[in-house]
Amino acid sequence: ASACSLGILSLSKDPCVRVQRSYSVVARGHFTGNAMREYLLEKQIMSEHKFERLETARLILRRFEDLDLESFHGYRSDPEIEKYQGWGEFTREDAQRFIDAQQNGNSGDPGDRSQIAIESKATGAMIGDLYLHVLADEPRQAEIGYSIAREYQGNGYATEAVSALLD
Repeated sequence: ASACSLGILSLSKDPCVRVQRSYSVVARGHFTGNAMREYLLEKQIMSEHKFERLETARLILRRFEDLDLESFHGYRSDPEIEKYQGWGEFTREDAQRFIDAQQNGNSGDPGDRSQIAIESKATGAMIGDLYLHVLADEPRQAEIGYSIAREYQGNGYATEAVSALLD
C-alpha cells in the first residue's frame, strides 16, 4: 500500500533522503532558527504569505481550488486511504470546509499546517495532497505527509511530490 504517513523533516543544503518503512520520508540537515521557512521562501515554494506553485515532470503542486471538492472528498472518504490516516468519517461538507480553510491559509510560519494539492499534468485531475507542518518549537524541522487516491498509487507520485519540496 502506498497511502501515506508522517515523518519528521529537517532540511539541509544537501538533504539525505531515505524511506522509513514504506510510508514516510525523512531528510536530515543542519538548519537553525527560522531556516525551514527561509528555505521554503528561497525555493519559491512559499511566498511571503502563501504557498505558491511547483511543477515536476508529471505533477503540479498547488493551492486547493473549489473544483477539487469531488476528487478530494472521494479519496479522503475511501476506507483504504483513511485507515492509514485516522481522520475518521470525512463528509462532503468536511471536504468543503477544509478546501475553504486551505485557500486562505498556508503561510509557512512556524506552527502553521498546510495542505498542498497534487494535480496530474496528464489528466488535470487532483490525485492527492501533501501535508506540511513547520514545527513551532523547532522551526528548522517540519512534518510532511501525503495522501494519494487509490487509483493513482504505485506510480511514484508521492515520491515525486515530496522530492519537489526537498529539491
